[in-house]
Amino acid sequence: MNRTDPDELEAAAAQAMASGEYMAALRLLDRIIGLGNPSASVWLKTGNGLLAVREFAQAIGAFANAVAIDSQLVEAHHNLARAYYTLGELDRATPHLWQTVKLTDQIDPWLALATVLPNAPNASHDQVLGARREFAKRLAEASQVSAVKRPARSKRIASEPIRVAYLSAHFAGRNYMKPVWALVNHHDRRRIHVHLLCDKESPTQFAGYQRHANDTIHDVSKLDDVSLASLLEQLQIDVLVDLSAFSYTSRLSLFTRPLAPVTIAWFNMYATSGLPAFDHIIGDRHVIWPAEEQYYSETVLRLPLSYLTFEVDYPVPDVAPTPCLSRQQFTFGSLVSQYKITEPTCAAWSEMLTRCPMSRLILANTELKSPHNRDYVIQRFVDNGVAREQIVCLPPTDHDKFLRYYDQIDLALDSFPYSGGTTTMEALWQGVPVLTHDGDRWAARTSKTLLEEGGLTQFVARDAQHYVDLAVDYASQTSQWKVLAELRQNMRSQLSQSSACNGQGLATAMESLYADVLERAV
Repeated sequence: MNRTDPDELEAAAAQAMASGEYMAALRLLDRIIGLGNPSASVWLKTGNGLLAVREFAQAIGAFANAVAIDSQLVEAHHNLARAYYTLGELDRATPHLWQTVKLTDQIDPWLALATVLPNAPNASHDQVLGARREFAKRLAEASQVSAVKRPARSKRIASEPIRVAYLSAHFAGRNYMKPVWALVNHHDRRRIHVHLLCDKESPTQFAGYQRHANDTIHDVSKLDDVSLASLLEQLQIDVLVDLSAFSYTSRLSLFTRPLAPVTIAWFNMYATSGLPAFDHIIGDRHVIWPAEEQYYSETVLRLPLSYLTFEVDYPVPDVAPTPCLSRQQFTFGSLVSQYKITEPTCAAWSEMLTRCPMSRLILANTELKSPHNRDYVIQRFVDNGVAREQIVCLPPTDHDKFLRYYDQIDLALDSFPYSGGTTTMEALWQGVPVLTHDGDRWAARTSKTLLEEGGLTQFVARDAQHYVDLAVDYASQTSQWKVLAELRQNMRSQLSQSSACNGQGLATAMESLYADVLERAV
């Protein structure tokens, strides 16, 4: 190979990429760049290689160079949006996604928009509904599910248990599935026949699930949509509840036509699905306001308690003392995924830190493993006037050690407009209060529902500015430190006695809901 010939080097890089040898490919592409005047194609390949090794900060520069040379390069716009999104800069990501849908008729850009917009600070309810309906329309055009013939159903006998199927690609995620197991483990098997449809992992013993003799577990991970739709018909499922939503996009095409007498979105669907199969979406009074129902393609159903009611029935570290009392320094913290640390979140946290210059902020997520990503994220705070030493990034680790990071945190900070869910549950269970505010959409209110139902309403601010002011009060007034210390030691007891952790109450409410909607449907 001629190491001064850009074409030969690029061909070799493409071959290395195809073989999964990303670092070798990047070295070859870097040599081309060093020769001068690299093409848009070279920058695109470089960006793709950097994405493959999760170097999102560096990928941004490569993709930006590609679109600067060729503004019609769809893949570069799409992947630049992905890199921005992953690092939390959603308002930089969305213009590139809108550009891709102008440049191509492919469905992938619409899927990306439908996935990202519910969490994008500048996106409206109208835009979310429009994007998800457009994606659903295009998905239906490509789907084969509508070709499935529906066999005649025998009339359901009212005294028999309702056949409820829960479809998920995440049953093996012990910490992630806390609300699901809180529901399933408390189901009255005289009322409900539970079917678990495992869409990713094989159906082994799931941590957190209390196996019942009457339950039926199906491995559907290798079934295509048509086969799965046929299985649902054969099982005569009464109520199908999807638990994956846009977190497992390869199964969304299943929902392009009705699959059961009642199909429900719950747990992962924090905005309208836009998909025609869904009859209902389950939330609660905290997360969906009546005026917002017009932006849902489904009928909104509200539980009388948090739709994220959870239980912790596996070993976790003990609650540690409030660290500020021994350190004499206040520590904010957030262990949310990096894509949730959006522009307004960064701005709010920056104001807290600049107003409390002796405080610090702990961050810990997978993307911060990369020094380049880490520097990129820290620089966002520095650009807002925060001292670099106020930002502490902790490395990825196993789940038990990850939970012990809360030992170093006095007050957890919620992100917006994509609020915490699992991380909020974990912080609270480790005794650390989570500060949030009443957001402008469902995705921005998931922590709110847990705090309200957990008897922690003092940590729900009215708006973003009140959120900042409350954080500053807790950090700057040492009298508040003792309040946090007392609450920390009693947090688990308080939660256990609240509706936020009432799995039996969740199961009873859901069972009544299933019976009501099924009666209306048939």
